[in-house]
Parts: sequence; structure tokens; C-alpha cells
Amino acid sequence: MIYDSIQETKGWKATEVNNYAIAACEKCGQWSKALDLMKKMSDKGCTPDAITYSAAISACGNGHQWEHSLNLLKEMEARGLKADTVAYNAAMTACNKASQPEYALKLFSEQQEKGIRISEHSYSAAINACAAMKQWKRAIGMLNEVEAQHLVNDDNRSGRAFCYSAALKACGNAQQ
Repeated sequence: MIYDSIQETKGWKATEVNNYAIAACEKCGQWSKALDLMKKMSDKGCTPDAITYSAAISACGNGHQWEHSLNLLKEMEARGLKADTVAYNAAMTACNKASQPEYALKLFSEQQEKGIRISEHSYSAAINACAAMKQWKRAIGMLNEVEAQHLVNDDNRSGRAFCYSAALKACGNAQQ
């Protein structure tokens, strides 16, 4: 197994190497392998960091394992690691991919309440959740927030496209 060959060499810390391995699992759709790597890290005394958790949350999301994603987010915070925008976005995306938009919106609200930075990707995930729930007015309201906060601009056209696309989808789903 790859874990057995991971060592601290040439300035690389074991956590960093594991983070890359978990991110590779995410890209290959191997969510269970990502969780196995996290467990082995802990077993070997290597402490997972926020990047480790975010990558594992994404891996679970890609495998439609939204409950694992939410559990990892809770575990992350229980271990004293600050869940950041990346972790929340990954968890919201996991919920959306698994057709659990109500949980994505709950996470979005939690992110706002905790004062965690809201990015255009956060809004895109929340607007997509609104689309799935046919909440077109809420989606348009969020799109207006994005514009008012200048989260997307000409330098970030993909963020703008994702937000507008999700809002249009919300209107279409609600036949508006």
C-alpha cells in the first residue's frame, strides 16, 4: 500500500504527502481509500490537518457519501481544527451531489453564522441547492448578494458563470 512507502524525506512532511495521496483518491473517486489513509495517518501518529480533512470531504462528496462528508466536517471541528471555506464548500457540494440540498443550505447558513468567509463557490453551491428545491426567489436573492458583495468580477468569470447558471437553473426548475 502507498502509505507504507510514505516517509518524511527531502523536506516533505508526512502530513503533506498524505494530503497529496488523499487528494489523488478524491480525483480517482476512491473515497474509501481516502478514509483509510486518514485512519492510517492517525494510527501512525501523523496528525491530519485542515487540508487533509477538506480533501477527504471532497473525496467522499465525489463518491456521493454526503453523510461521511458531514461527519468529517464535525470531526474536524471536534479536533480543534477550524473548518474553513474550502471545507464547507466541499461539504455543501457533497450534499448537492447526493441530492441532499437541504443539508447544503443548512451548511451555508452555518458558515455565515460562524463568520467563515463566503466565496463565490459557497454561493454557487447554495444557489444550486435552491435550484434543486425549486426556491427560485431565494436563489435570485443570493445572486443579488453575490453582486452586492462584489464576489465575482471580470477577473473571475467562471465564478460568475457558476452563480448565474445555478440561478437560471433555479428559475427553470420552478418554471419561472
